[in-house]
Amino acid sequence: MAIHYLYKNPNITGETCPACNYHGTWNIFKCDNCKKIFCNNCSPKAIKIDPETDDLLVKCPGCGAEQVFYDW
Repeated sequence: MAIHYLYKNPNITGETCPACNYHGTWNIFKCDNCKKIFCNNCSPKAIKIDPETDDLLVKCPGCGAEQVFYDW
């Protein structure tokens, strides 16, 4: 996996992104390639939802690595 969630079990009210200090989000990611941490607040263009499948499409704003998180 090139990108993973920073917090495996986030708080029900969300967590604080270490990159931008935004609190209240569950979509905080860390790239395994470049170690960049980002969230939907500090990197909104990096995180998209596929309208057909509802899968989460994540692209690292640092190195461009991509990961799909499937909507199960």
